[in-house]
Amino acid sequence: MIIVRTPIKKLYPIAGITLSIAILIAPVALAHSGGTNSDGCHRRRSNNTYHCH
Repeated sequence: MIIVRTPIKKLYPIAGITLSIAILIAPVALAHSGGTNSDGCHRRRSNNTYHCH
């Protein structure tokens, strides 16, 4: 059996690109309007209150 060992330094660019993509995508994935209207307000269904952010 032949084991091919990749030097760690060759993996740095791949790890850097992967980390960069993850950092750039995370805010987009987490950001959402939260169901607010054009004024930035919404009604909380649990206690039927209306508030703005």
